[in-house]
Amino acid sequence: MKKLFRTGVACVAFAASMGMATAAQAQDSASADAFAEILDAFTLTKNTDLQFGAVVLATGNAGTVTLNPTDGSRNCDGGSGDILCSGTTGLATFSIEGGTTGKTVRIDFSEVTNLVNGVTVGGGADETIVLSGMTTNKTLVTPAAGTSYYTASLVGGGSTTDFSVGGTISFDGAETVGTYTGSFVVAVDYL
Repeated sequence: MKKLFRTGVACVAFAASMGMATAAQAQDSASADAFAEILDAFTLTKNTDLQFGAVVLATGNAGTVTLNPTDGSRNCDGGSGDILCSGTTGLATFSIEGGTTGKTVRIDFSEVTNLVNGVTVGGGADETIVLSGMTTNKTLVTPAAGTSYYTASLVGGGSTTDFSVGGTISFDGAETVGTYTGSFVVAVDYL
């Protein structure tokens, strides 16, 4: 009987301790720290526009013209025939003034519009040339999932971080003679 009584008391004590542990955990608390980082503001300025130069197309000849953002070289690819490129070319250039020294910013291209013929010869309807493949001479980041983007490390301290932009225009061979213009937006923000 003594043995049975001791076992019963031990079981009751064990069950009571389990109940108290559960109640204590339900009333437990923990703290966490909070952080914020203040960064210097910066200003993005466009210095020059993107200029592909003059292009001569054979009728019905599709192709592309690409400007390399690193060295400004122009590649004229006729695909099914010759494309003749001439005239002055120029990369679009931008400056980021200020910002926190050594911090990384992300460079994205948005609101890219096709080039539209605003001065059509012969009274034809406006034509368009596709503007795409916007690139910069800064570091390309390709995450495992998601969209690729470019980054730059800020010089800061009152100095500027400069970068240039190139891209590709595509022709279907039905474009009419004239001057084609369009635009694109460069967005820069801290990572």
